[in-house]
Amino acid sequence: MKKLTFILLAFGIWSNLAAQDTLWYQKTKTFVQRLDSIQEKLSENLLEKTARLTDSLTDAEKDSLELKKLMMLDLLDSFEDQMNYSIFSETEKLKAELELVETEFDKELEQPIEIITKTIIKSIQKNKEDKESSKPKHDKSKSEKKKETKRRKIYMDMAFQYGLNNFFGQTSALTANSAYHVWKSDYFSIDFDLNFPLDKKETFNFYTGFHFLWSYLKPEKPNMYHEIDHNGKLVLTDFGQNLDKTQLRTLFYKVPVGFKIKLSKKWRLGLHAYGKFYRSAKQRLQFKDNYAHYDVKEKRYFNQNKLIWGAGGFIGVKGIQLYFGMDFAPYFTDHDLKLYQIGIRLK
Repeated sequence: MKKLTFILLAFGIWSNLAAQDTLWYQKTKTFVQRLDSIQEKLSENLLEKTARLTDSLTDAEKDSLELKKLMMLDLLDSFEDQMNYSIFSETEKLKAELELVETEFDKELEQPIEIITKTIIKSIQKNKEDKESSKPKHDKSKSEKKKETKRRKIYMDMAFQYGLNNFFGQTSALTANSAYHVWKSDYFSIDFDLNFPLDKKETFNFYTGFHFLWSYLKPEKPNMYHEIDHNGKLVLTDFGQNLDKTQLRTLFYKVPVGFKIKLSKKWRLGLHAYGKFYRSAKQRLQFKDNYAHYDVKEKRYFNQNKLIWGAGGFIGVKGIQLYFGMDFAPYFTDHDLKLYQIGIRLK
């Protein structure tokens, strides 16, 4: 009984191995047939391309031996790559079918002809890109040059400024014993800047713009206010009682011309010359007596210079900078008082 069992077991193992050997042979035979079919199709494809290449050449190109060599070399290199890839893909597929490897074979390899077609298309595209990249740079068309110029876009940005508004030497005054507040005289500005990049990275920018600048002057003594005397000169006059509020507000149109520099990713520097053009002025007085509160607004010309020029600049990080400006012309026509400004610029 034991001998019979052993014989049956041995026969089963031999039958299994024989069947397996037959399967391997059949699979390998199919593999060789597929390779023969792929090689035949690729060979026909090579012959067709060679014929089309010869027919497409002009008389001048046919006489160029070097050009013929290059084109034929491209075709043969492409044929070699396709054959190598086909052998590799079919071999890997056979390994998977015979279960000689554990990894699953990619389903895309079941369609070698489609893969070959994709490889041919990629090869053609690569050849076109190589030819285009080999062209000299001076052959760029006008449209391409225009596109490069448009990359440097002119852009506009907006900023706000607020700070102190004071004169050089606070001992200067419109009267013998009165000057302006240091901390209460201030200014506010809304800036619209037009930027012209001078390089591709926009590190250096030429800029100009249009700013609305409100300048506030507040006398140091609460009983003083601005008045034009009988000689047409601006003076600070005693009101006769303390004023709850007294200020002279002047609106200027400011035009800067200068440069902005990106010192780093965050830090910015700006330098400019400017002109301030007088637009309007208003004096506001608030006071009270035993009966009522008064708010008097007087809109008129208080002898401000119609054009004031100067220089300024700012430095700081991208969103907030410290600003400094200095007038080179007097603020008033009949007093030699030159203004300076220190403030914060928010963008």
